[in-house]
Amino acid sequence: MPLVLAGLTVAAAVVVTVAVLLHRAARRRAAPVAHSDRLTALPRFRSVLAAYRALLAGLLVAVVLAALAIGVVASRPVMSTLTQSETYSRDIVLCLDVSGSMVDYDALVIEAFEQLVDEFNGERIALVLWNSSSAQVFPLTDDYAYLSNQLATVRESMEGSFDAGSSYNYWNGTLVADGASLIGDGLASCVLRFDRLDSERSRTIVLATDNVINGEPLLTFEEAADFAVDRNVKVFGINPLEDTAPREAEEFERLVDKTGGGYYTLDDPGAVTGIVDGVLEDQATAFDSTPVLTFTDVPGAALGWAVLAFLVLLVVGWRVRQ
Repeated sequence: MPLVLAGLTVAAAVVVTVAVLLHRAARRRAAPVAHSDRLTALPRFRSVLAAYRALLAGLLVAVVLAALAIGVVASRPVMSTLTQSETYSRDIVLCLDVSGSMVDYDALVIEAFEQLVDEFNGERIALVLWNSSSAQVFPLTDDYAYLSNQLATVRESMEGSFDAGSSYNYWNGTLVADGASLIGDGLASCVLRFDRLDSERSRTIVLATDNVINGEPLLTFEEAADFAVDRNVKVFGINPLEDTAPREAEEFERLVDKTGGGYYTLDDPGAVTGIVDGVLEDQATAFDSTPVLTFTDVPGAALGWAVLAFLVLLVVGWRVRQ
């Protein structure tokens, strides 16, 4: 109601202003004529005068309509929408070995991770890169636009397709300790990325490595696998070098099977589907995330009326000047 009153006030002021200006213009153009009553009594004169007055009335109506419509649009009426997305009690940590023996395959593994992300909806996902030490790229999150962007950034760094001026290197933070490809330490660090330990959640690690160790880890691969079992974490393995390291591949498969997960080679076309199915077979409870209130401008018909009123003003104003 205050907006309507304000609009009416503005419209009234505009009408009065236009009327005064038209009256003054008419008086400036007027000239005294003797016996004008004879002219004004003619039927043709009366019809032209009536048409002129009708045009003036239409002009005033258009001005009032334009003022009201502009007042409504200027007040910016909005529509509020409360959205609440559904998330699931499943957490997934993507755990990638970035040692020298994996350098030719890491970008391909990241592409496989991107395919995995495309298959999920509502699960929280994290990415950890490790060599002699581990570095978390992003924590558990269900912001899929953000994590997709981060995965693309890591892949571009691995492919060397970054701009020359970029200071980002995917291996930052992964070479703090001695040695390389310390798998037990890498896997254990990924197990430790899970939070909300007091809640019933499905927890999964997708571990990509060739299982070729160079150095003395704090934990062996077997000890890290036992740690995952203790934390009720399934581990799915992706091995890009099964043919060149068959003994290590056999150990890799045995240990991930021990956690209740599965083992795949990087070139296995069913790897992504198998991992997704393995993750989703764990029952998860759906729950609503934090509601988000969104406001959208909705001028509605007022904008159309304003445009129509201006068109009428142009046409009628042109006719009045004739």
